[in-house]
Amino acid sequence: MPRPLVIDEASTIALVNQFSDTVQDQATARSNLNNLSAELSAHWRSDSASPAYQAGMQAADRALTRINNALQTLADDMQAFAGETRVAEDDASNTANQVQQAFSGNWAVR
Repeated sequence: MPRPLVIDEASTIALVNQFSDTVQDQATARSNLNNLSAELSAHWRSDSASPAYQAGMQAADRALTRINNALQTLADDMQAFAGETRVAEDDASNTANQVQQAFSGNWAVR
């Protein structure tokens, strides 16, 4: 039997933060790869292998850019969802409090 989905603020914040950290880790890995590639390219020359290597690195960089953009979009969407969830939770809590206040007291006692 599937468990019910429970969304609480602490879990949502942890998820958004972890995802943001992952986006940053991916960007750092990409930067490190580009730095290593530049260092290698500065010291290695070959008429046949060097252009192929550069083309491969450029293709990898374009792919990593697409991945980073997609991850950033997801991170932005997750933050927006967290905000919407917080507003919905606050609205539901306020409504519940208003209903409780409306039914409190001796209104049903004759």
